[in-house]
Amino acid sequence: MKKKYLLLIIIPVIIICCAIILRNMGNTLLLDSVSFTYVEKGSFRQEYRTYATVNGHQHFFYFNGIIDNCSRCEGDFIEADSVILEYLSQEGEKTELKSDVAGFIAEINGNRVTVTDRNYYLTARLPLDKYSLVTEGMVCMFSQGIRATVTGKESYRISENGRTYGGITLSLENTDGLLLYQQASLIIPLNTVNDVLTVKREALWERNDGYYLLKAEWVNSKNDIDRYLVKVRVMMADDETAVITGMDIENMKVCIVDDTLKGLLND
Repeated sequence: MKKKYLLLIIIPVIIICCAIILRNMGNTLLLDSVSFTYVEKGSFRQEYRTYATVNGHQHFFYFNGIIDNCSRCEGDFIEADSVILEYLSQEGEKTELKSDVAGFIAEINGNRVTVTDRNYYLTARLPLDKYSLVTEGMVCMFSQGIRATVTGKESYRISENGRTYGGITLSLENTDGLLLYQQASLIIPLNTVNDVLTVKREALWERNDGYYLLKAEWVNSKNDIDRYLVKVRVMMADDETAVITGMDIENMKVCIVDDTLKGLLND
């Protein structure tokens, strides 16, 4: 009988201890999944990220005759004053066709050879809403921190997949290490706004009806999450920061919840 009564005492104690341990483990996992940030007043530079292509200027070399000897292929690099090919003129004389620039042979076709030089520049296509914000002289950032300056905006438009684009060209401050037709990221600074409320973008909680912030006080209750969600309007954003508006949100401490926990809470 004593053993029976002892078990009746020990088992509830074990259950209570396990519950406490599991709760503490849950709290630890929760805290590991949550960090904090503040809504702050500051400035924000809106940027647009796209891809730009390295291009060179094309040079055309014409000949009138029949190709007699050509050891060059499209894609080959040639130095300035190098022989591209030999041809027989209409008089039957063997004549050399030389390139007066260093570059890559882009095309050998008919009676013309096209050589693309290494005086590299960039081209990019932008949606019209971004294209309209770009001005000549604007300094952008290309791959590996290379400064690129907008030198021109194309007057024609390109339609693709239901969207319309405008083209821009940019000069490069440095071309070391770049390859012809290389594509890489281009960061374009569109405009700067001051005295706005900003928050880390990862703190935004997106729902069907818009964006919310989760007050830091939620971690003390860990339930009734809707009570701690504050609706905000996102005015502009980049990959790291969002400009927001809302009621009484300045200096508010908010949660950054990782995607796994956010998915569980949404369920």
